[in-house]
Amino acid sequence: MNTIEAPLTAILIVLCLGFITYTHLEKNKLDKEKSEQAIELAIKAAELAKVEAQEKALLEERKSKTINVVIEHDFDPRTNTYPVTITSTGSNDPDGDIFTYSWTQISGGKVSVSGSNTSEISFDAQAGEYEFNLTLIDNYGAECKEYVIVSVGDEPNSCPTPVINY
Repeated sequence: MNTIEAPLTAILIVLCLGFITYTHLEKNKLDKEKSEQAIELAIKAAELAKVEAQEKALLEERKSKTINVVIEHDFDPRTNTYPVTITSTGSNDPDGDIFTYSWTQISGGKVSVSGSNTSEISFDAQAGEYEFNLTLIDNYGAECKEYVIVSVGDEPNSCPTPVINY
């Protein structure tokens, strides 16, 4: 009987150690996969936060570059435009060079702009948003751009108040 017990015990010990080792390796493998998934989620969350921050910054910038006006109520429903004047007075060249102006409409309903090569433009705008780029080019060819958005609101109009007497 002793002759069978020793080899069986050795086999059982080897099997138990193999099972313990296998279980330990599987646990380590699962832990590693969980860690990798957590890292991937953290990276994706960081990327999403970065994109959201960029979008928020862009919205804030656009908000700071937007001029809001409303078509004045003038008792004439046929009047549906607002006279817009945009100036770039204060523009300068730090070197003191001579520069030229160039205004370009980027978006919004097409408007007829006067003064597109001067420091000031004007146009009549219906309700909507209009985006313009101003490009300054000095006599050395250096070029800088800035933009502005004009948001024109509808002419305000309140509903008449009915009064019925009896």
